[in-house]
Amino acid sequence: MKRIFLLIVILVQFFITFNMALAEKITLQAPKNSFYVQDYADVMIPEAKERINRVSSELQQKTKAQICVVTVRTIGETPIKEYANELFREWKIGDKELNNGVLLLVAIDDRIARIEVGYGLEGAISDATAGNILREEIFPYFKNEKYGTSKYNAGIMKGYYSLVDKVAKEYKVTIDTAPKIKDREEEKREKKVEYIVTGIVMIIGAFYLYRKIKNNNGGSGGTGGKYERDYSSTSSSSSNYSSRENSGSGGSSGGGGADGRW
Repeated sequence: MKRIFLLIVILVQFFITFNMALAEKITLQAPKNSFYVQDYADVMIPEAKERINRVSSELQQKTKAQICVVTVRTIGETPIKEYANELFREWKIGDKELNNGVLLLVAIDDRIARIEVGYGLEGAISDATAGNILREEIFPYFKNEKYGTSKYNAGIMKGYYSLVDKVAKEYKVTIDTAPKIKDREEEKREKKVEYIVTGIVMIIGAFYLYRKIKNNNGGSGGTGGKYERDYSSTSSSSSNYSSRENSGSGGSSGGGGADGRW
């Protein structure tokens, strides 16, 4: 009798586990519409999701690359790398031959996110680059309460546009529907130029003030003579959604990526 009861318990546990695994598998199935963004956690505004669909659609048309954004409440006990990898393969993100897909996965309640990258884009988006995008561009928004309920939307869009920019530069194309993103090297160069220009202006200003004070104090002892001041003036010149693909293209993950918690 005890053996029969134990067998029943084992069978019940098996069916429960099987149904849970099946339910998880269903959630990973590729959607039939809005392929590029699935906001299961309901943290993004409609305008942002529409923009992602438009930008990703244009990116795919010009490069065959696909960038997808997925938010979920929780991934349960599954490691996020495994979850992202399975989702990536199930959705077949990226071109089958080029393997140029990218997935941005955010699990809100778990406070963890991952950028999964296909083999074909590991040069453009290295593990270090993916990690920097998470830590320096996405997570600061997630942690900033001044953005209120829109903090997740803001952080996701910031990171998404950075990924689009990296892919577009890799293929040397311009994505008209996406804003121009300045990379950190470009920002450093602009800051350096700004500091140099500010320093030059301060030096010129100090020299001008020194000459003015010196000339005002000099030449007072002359008789009948006329002191002519010749200043050189400096002038500055001023320069003066198309049809969408609603499925993956056969791509596979494995190129790398990064994850982290906020």
